[in-house]
This record gives sequence, C-alpha cells and structure tokens, in this order.
Amino acid sequence: KEGAAPGDVGFDPLKLRTWSPTSMAGLLPPQRVWMEEAELKHSRFAMMVVLYDIVDEILTGNPVVEDTEYIFHRIDAKLLRPEYWTFQSDSIDMGSPLDVLA
Repeated sequence: KEGAAPGDVGFDPLKLRTWSPTSMAGLLPPQRVWMEEAELKHSRFAMMVVLYDIVDEILTGNPVVEDTEYIFHRIDAKLLRPEYWTFQSDSIDMGSPLDVLA
C-alpha cells in the first residue's frame, strides 16, 4: 500500500496502533505513534539480547540453558508436577527439583 508503514498489512482489530497512554502524552512528536515506538524499542532490545546469547555461547562454549541452569531446571520441575496442571493456586509453587523424583 502506498504510504503504509513497513509490515503494516491493515490488520489491527483492537486498534492498538494508534493507542497511547495518557501519561505519555506529549513525550513523542505528534507524527510518531507511541505503540510503534514501543514496539521498535522492545524488538531492538530483544535482538541485542539474542546477539549477546550467541556471542556468550561462542566465547564460553557453554549453552545459555546451562549457564542459567537454575531457572530452566526449576521450570522443568514445576511443569512435571501433576499439581501444576490442576490449576489450583494453592498447589502451584516452584518446589524443589528433587520433589519431582519423590
């Protein structure tokens, strides 16, 4: 389309493209949409994080999953517990990874 932003195919049923929080009014020039600006900033940050992970793996030889072993193994232990799938808030906790084996 002529005059459309890159990646804009016209699908915005919730009209989020033009949404702007009232507390942010006046911080951006009128021709720049707040939601587009936020999306650009978040995507650029995400790309830098992925690049950091790649460089870290190349330089150290350790996969990122092993460098953050505590986080990933705790998530696995939580998901393997049957209580997690009952959706009862009082039974959902991180628990110990050894609890899964018990």
